[in-house]
Amino acid sequence: MDYAAGLLYLSQLRRLGIVPGTERLALVLHRLGDPQARISAIHIAGTNGKGSTAAFAAHLLVAAARQVAAQQGGPVARIGLYTSPHLCRVRERVRISAVDSASAEPWLDECSEADFVAALSAVRAACEATPAVELTFFEVLTAVAFLCFASAPVQVAVIETGLGGRLDATRLCHAQVTVVTGIGLDHTELLGDTLPAIAHEKAGIFRPQVPALIFCDDPSARAVLCQVAAQLHAPLAVLLCDAERTAPVGASALPALSGEYAACLPLPGPHQRRNAALALAAVGRLPGPLGRAVRDPAVPLRGLSATRWPGRLERLWPQPSLDETALRARLDLPVDVALPEVWLDGAHNPQGAALLSDFLDGLPASSGLCVLFGVVADKAVSDMLGPLLRAQRVVLTEPPSPRALPAAELAALLSALPALGLGASALSIEPRLSWALRRALVETPCRGRLLIYGSLFLVGAVRALWLGEPCDPLPLSDPGLRRC
Repeated sequence: MDYAAGLLYLSQLRRLGIVPGTERLALVLHRLGDPQARISAIHIAGTNGKGSTAAFAAHLLVAAARQVAAQQGGPVARIGLYTSPHLCRVRERVRISAVDSASAEPWLDECSEADFVAALSAVRAACEATPAVELTFFEVLTAVAFLCFASAPVQVAVIETGLGGRLDATRLCHAQVTVVTGIGLDHTELLGDTLPAIAHEKAGIFRPQVPALIFCDDPSARAVLCQVAAQLHAPLAVLLCDAERTAPVGASALPALSGEYAACLPLPGPHQRRNAALALAAVGRLPGPLGRAVRDPAVPLRGLSATRWPGRLERLWPQPSLDETALRARLDLPVDVALPEVWLDGAHNPQGAALLSDFLDGLPASSGLCVLFGVVADKAVSDMLGPLLRAQRVVLTEPPSPRALPAAELAALLSALPALGLGASALSIEPRLSWALRRALVETPCRGRLLIYGSLFLVGAVRALWLGEPCDPLPLSDPGLRRC
């Protein structure tokens, strides 16, 4: 199997959709020697914020590993990071730190094609052994991640759940700390249509006697998280909301991020202070030298400031590292069109859209906002309107996904929402993404601002086009529900 054949194999697995449960993957991992059991993990769930929290935690661990190696001598412990979905290349989901302490950014490199294919081939062979086991797209990638981490080997891996937690494939990791970053309404067809029900699924990552850290601003959902932690005798720590003074009974309060650490965060948005605080507390609860290393203030400063999490409140322009002439050539943009300020975000649920709206409100005033927007068909568009309410112009397009909602259907949905108040002259439809991006740049007011948001498939495609990054020759995306 080469890389192209591996992508084809993965694309064929999408037909299975999403099948919750861990029994099938547990059997395949056992055939592979249970690689997940050889790796300590920080396991992170949450409706929003789990990806950036995982990125903060992984970079903090890399900084801690370099500090320990410098003080004690010997090799630098390797760190793994498993996240989903990816933006441009499926290998982005599996990242491993370098073996030396002098490596420049990025601190965590995506898995090489050779290592990815070797792990994928081993997983496929284990699936096809007698009796054969049929794994889903996400289950296979989770097994690939575990195998890559064990082969590297990494000392600690930061593992982000896919959906929920209780029945998520990542639940099989050997977690020494668990984190829930927040509870919101998303994937309700799988996780339940109330916040307490969703909280119960997220709390499924908690383990007996294993420290659990949470942030949850909904009292009913937080009560469920606290109840599950108590039943498992898992030491619980809660990051309090701004208006709160005391932690729930049976839990301790996590300290807010210090002003010095908050000032060094490269990820914009006030919510990132919460995510960074959770990540720092999670790393600090790991046993051994890495957990102790973050008590040195220099280590969190280095780790937090080095954190990168592309496609989430990311400013694409202005960006000093980009050559404007080359950028205009890639976009086929006329020379008389001035480049506006450009932001990119993968807000695709009510909580994410609300955070994005708050972020927009906190930016300096501009001469107007244009939004490039596209979603997949299983999203409730009415829950994502906040940023659109702030726009003078909207360009609708289609993410590069089999589940993309056609731009014309999206326009019909938006036109039927009186709260939006967009007239026909303010709404443009361009299904072809590259054309839609050019149109949005042209329609953004002079000295205005362009926001691209909605599906992460849209975000990844725009980012690759803007930065000139390579994409997989066969684009892959996580499947939706299997329809019977």
